[in-house]
Amino acid sequence: DAPGSWYCPGQYPPAIRWLIAKRKPFRQLEDFNTGPQDESAKKYTEAYHKRMEESASSRRPHQRKTNVRKLGCYRLESQLPAEKDYAGGETAASVHAAAHFAKQRGRKYVAIARVHSDGHAFAFDARPSPPSVDDAGCARECHDDPAFSCGCADAGCPAEIKRMPDEEYKRRWVVYALESQPSHKSAPSKKKATKPRSEL
Repeated sequence: DAPGSWYCPGQYPPAIRWLIAKRKPFRQLEDFNTGPQDESAKKYTEAYHKRMEESASSRRPHQRKTNVRKLGCYRLESQLPAEKDYAGGETAASVHAAAHFAKQRGRKYVAIARVHSDGHAFAFDARPSPPSVDDAGCARECHDDPAFSCGCADAGCPAEIKRMPDEEYKRRWVVYALESQPSHKSAPSKKKATKPRSEL
């Protein structure tokens, strides 16, 4: 570049510096090494997730429903089996998408901790360890079906849910057992009786 040019890797044109100064870096769900959020950053993150949720809701295709039965709600990820498969994003905000994920993996159970339009989910084969809990975090409805609860994670948890000393993250894992789909076999057709050849 020409000497004296404003351009340099890592810099912005002077004309837009006022705009760059107003930016707020977005924190990912697992940015746990950056310290606690101040109130302004927390509100910004919550507003961002709300906009994402509304946008995803407007374009979400119909999810194929899967039969599930609720087992309970758990505070700690360590209560879930060590051998498990992870899914994130929109799959972990939808009970039917999460159940479909578990079914594809050949698992018996799925645990969901929803943030807003995304979250965390695990599929596994062994039942979680007790005890279970029952609070406002457990009761949060799923993003795709309000008839089911999908727990909570991080900014998605209600204000009264506080992180306890034994919790690495703020979570409420709602666990479902996958039920087998009812069969739809057609009834056997009745064949018309035929007369023996001797009667013809």
